[in-house]
Amino acid sequence: ILCLYLAIYNLTFVMIDYGFLYRMWAIKSPVRITLFSKPLFILLLIIIASLETVLWFCAVYFLYPATVSGRLRLRESTLAEYGI
Repeated sequence: ILCLYLAIYNLTFVMIDYGFLYRMWAIKSPVRITLFSKPLFILLLIIIASLETVLWFCAVYFLYPATVSGRLRLRESTLAEYGI
């Protein structure tokens, strides 16, 4: 569950990057703004966001395996915070 949470959390940064790209092009190169209305460019943005989400999920899942001590710490903090 933690892997999925971090992967989805990363998506907010990707969306912020897309907003920045749009605003930057609006100022520096208004001609490129038309790309945001083309289906292939929209598909490219979706593919990039999907790949980055999968990459984050795999990185967290494979590089940071769960340990018993880590689970106990998460369980304690979850119990203290949410009463679960």
